[in-house]
Amino acid sequence: MGRLFSSFAILMIAAFTVLRPEDVPGRWNPFAPLDLNAAPNFVSRLKVRALGHNAAFCRDALSRTPSNTAFLTDFGHSENCHIRNRTRVGALSSARMKPMVTTCEMAARLYLWERHALQGAARRHFGTGVAQIHHFDSYSCRGMRTGTGTSSRMSEHATANAVDISGFTLADGRRISLISGWSGDKATAEFLREARDGLCDWFNLVLSPDYNALHADHFHADMGRWPGCR
Repeated sequence: MGRLFSSFAILMIAAFTVLRPEDVPGRWNPFAPLDLNAAPNFVSRLKVRALGHNAAFCRDALSRTPSNTAFLTDFGHSENCHIRNRTRVGALSSARMKPMVTTCEMAARLYLWERHALQGAARRHFGTGVAQIHHFDSYSCRGMRTGTGTSSRMSEHATANAVDISGFTLADGRRISLISGWSGDKATAEFLREARDGLCDWFNLVLSPDYNALHADHFHADMGRWPGCR
């Protein structure tokens, strides 16, 4: 996939040597600002890769959405525990959430997931959208939890490079939780798996109740170095 993206980027740049920028639609223009609301394509996914490396680019993208976000000064508790490009998010495209402090990149990727995957999954399975996303927060200065205890290796949560999502409230008031819904009725179980798969489109590592008992009540999604979707 990485080679495919790189080849596509080269082709797009080459095209701009013979085309005028005004001849290329915005969503296919690699030099246009990232539009988090537009349906994703190869070009936008290339731009998403820059979110964690360019704070101004990330903040600009979020600022042009209806999300409830605020950009804060960086936080540093220690060398291992800190939040760069610190962002507070209390709502995404249409779903609200208890205000959470995370990185700008995590907030933007959550927005992409909620707008382009989660809401559609809810409407397909329940005929209504998601009004609220429930979570266990993003930042926590701690080691990685394992089946045998806490590891000496720091968790991605220690730099707010992860988020734990525990459930949802639908627009009609129904509450969907992972702890009871993962093995629940057909619509709920299928919705939660589709929500998990949607996270996998936007995050490097996603762990669900299928992974182990530690994740029985939440989805873990992060942008760490190890990829996976379980």
